[in-house]
Order: sequence, then C-alpha cells, then structure tokens
Amino acid sequence: MKFLEETLANMRSAQEFHLEGMTEHGEPIPVPQTLSFYVQNTNEISSEDILAHVTIDTPEMALA
Repeated sequence: MKFLEETLANMRSAQEFHLEGMTEHGEPIPVPQTLSFYVQNTNEISSEDILAHVTIDTPEMALA
C-alpha cells in the first residue's frame, strides 16, 4: 500500500504544480470531472487509463 499512497501523493503534487503553471500563464483551469462522468462516458478513456480520485487544494481552485 505504501507504493499506492506515494503514487497518489506524487499525482497530487504534479497536478497542483501543473495548475499553478497554467494560472501563471493565464490559461483557463479545466472543469473537474467526477469518476461517474468517465464511467458514463467511456469514449473519454482508453483501456490503458487508470482512474483515481485525487483531491487537490490550491488557492486557484477555491476561486472556481
């Protein structure tokens, strides 16, 4: 389980870093989608994708 927890923590960090960069460059932040969205819209994912719920908390997201 430690590997999974580390992976999710790294994903969270990477997402926060990416969103901060988008904000700095004036790019719009994409609207978050729920897991249910991807379950109902299977054309949005491939058989090689892994779906995970990762909560991120950035000041920019609080404004959305």
